[in-house]
Amino acid sequence: MPLFIGRKRVAAARALLSAHPEVNVIISDDGLQHYALGRKIEIQLSDSRGHGNGWLLPAGPLRETVSRKSDFYVINGGQTIIENTFGMQLDGDFVEQLTDRNQRMTFAELAAKKNIAAVAGIGNPQRFFAMLRAKGLTLATMQALPDHFDFSFNPFESITADIILITEKDAVKCATITDTISQDQRLWVVPVEATLDAALIKNIVEKLRGHTTA
Repeated sequence: MPLFIGRKRVAAARALLSAHPEVNVIISDDGLQHYALGRKIEIQLSDSRGHGNGWLLPAGPLRETVSRKSDFYVINGGQTIIENTFGMQLDGDFVEQLTDRNQRMTFAELAAKKNIAAVAGIGNPQRFFAMLRAKGLTLATMQALPDHFDFSFNPFESITADIILITEKDAVKCATITDTISQDQRLWVVPVEATLDAALIKNIVEKLRGHTTA
């Protein structure tokens, strides 16, 4: 699947199509507020915190007003009681060492280890920590970093754990930003996969075909 990255979504989409003219569906992350980008389907994604305080960035968590209507609404790990709202779950089965992604441990193997820490620089670090505890892990340290943390300093330096679990999102930066971090053999990445409501997938396909959805 081709992937293009750019602040200007229209330019990125055109570049993608120029390089891969066979593509007939483009999925844009954070595309909702880019009004210059044409679209046939809009999907709003949130988690169990919902709309938070209801304010737009930077006063709140929202990028669009609560009144903004979309085709579908997806809640990650929350209740789906509103029309056209569907559930999504993030889950993983193993961890991979940052310095060698071929080195894996299952959560069952990891649960036998002691002195484990978890660090996350994502929008909702507590959800990451809760998932790890649900896997049977005992976490000696849980450190929440700001979302999109740039690792301008080493947050792992003061942690004495034998194993430090990080998210896939943070691993992308940690693998390249400094030798001190990228070569830390205590860092293990937690890959996750999203499981979507089957009804959502069916409705998206039908809408792409130009049909009405239930």
